[in-house]
Amino acid sequence: MITARSWTPEISDFIRVSAGRDLAFISEQVRSGVAQLWRCESSTGSGHVVTRVEQVSTGDELVIVCGEGTGAAEFGIQFFQEAKRQGMSVRTHVKRKGLVKIWENLGMSVDQIIMRG
Repeated sequence: MITARSWTPEISDFIRVSAGRDLAFISEQVRSGVAQLWRCESSTGSGHVVTRVEQVSTGDELVIVCGEGTGAAEFGIQFFQEAKRQGMSVRTHVKRKGLVKIWENLGMSVDQIIMRG
């Protein structure tokens, strides 16, 4: 089950690793309604995901901003399918090779690799 949630101080602690240096920015986007926080729960996985919808040249795009927990493949496909159902493309930035594999299995491909110093 995926449900919308409000940002709390506990979320900051939980999502700190995947949010990295952008934690304050992400929390502000969720608090202001620009981004959405989701609680994902099932019998095999649980975690939190932050998304936002952006306008791109081809229409709306679901951006999966960050996430923490277990069940990335299980919940990722739900986000991916819902975005496609609504006619949106999907974009996410990943650091972990395992996540790249999960997204590739959902039909996504690597567009670019972004590195910062």
